[in-house]
Amino acid sequence: MGSGDAVVLVPGQAVTSGSWDGVVADLADRFRVITFDQRGIGVSTEGSDPPETTRGFARDVARVLESAGATRGHVVGHSMGGRVAQWLAIDRPDVVGALVLIATTGGDAAGFARSAEASADLASADAARLSVRFFSDEYLRTHPTAVDVFVRKEGSVRTRRRAYVASSTHDAWANLGSIRSPTLVVHGDADTITPVENGRALAEAIPRAEYLEVHGGRHAPHLDHPNVVEAVVTFLTRHPLSNA
Repeated sequence: MGSGDAVVLVPGQAVTSGSWDGVVADLADRFRVITFDQRGIGVSTEGSDPPETTRGFARDVARVLESAGATRGHVVGHSMGGRVAQWLAIDRPDVVGALVLIATTGGDAAGFARSAEASADLASADAARLSVRFFSDEYLRTHPTAVDVFVRKEGSVRTRRRAYVASSTHDAWANLGSIRSPTLVVHGDADTITPVENGRALAEAIPRAEYLEVHGGRHAPHLDHPNVVEAVVTFLTRHPLSNA
């Protein structure tokens, strides 16, 4: 959708490209926006040799760009999509323009853990319990079903399990210093799914990364805080692909 520099949006764990619907139109005013469903999710089939790690999922994103006729593109990842995007920037700097990492972490083992209560809510996939962890109360008053796209059980049990294992075993902390793409890290200070300390640590670990902390932002700050999309557009515009 749209035209200009390519921007590929990488969705979260076992979540369809519909999770980006709230921002696609705004981004497409300035860029050529590419969305996709990860393997076995939504309208995508698993194909052969599906990835078992976030690094493997990153290779799929490179193929998505290639299939869309984009030799390079900006990469925006949310949650697990941000974990995947890290590996793409590490392993394939030739295809990544600017990088935007939203509500994500360099890895759970060496990162900052969520509470037991938040983990239980996440495992429950219960919309009522998770909605307040993704969105502000004010946003939910006008978008009461916004969390549905994040909790639908897309794909087979095996597919969802593969995505969970890939995300939970992700560990790129030791490699983040090799990222050379201009990077913007976005994190809500009220995120209880991926605590804000993870975003701060990411911004510290990636050379010259810029950091936007969203006051009151929960796990999807790009959807219920308009200033986030504005910041992303401004950041990507400052780093056109033609300059890299």
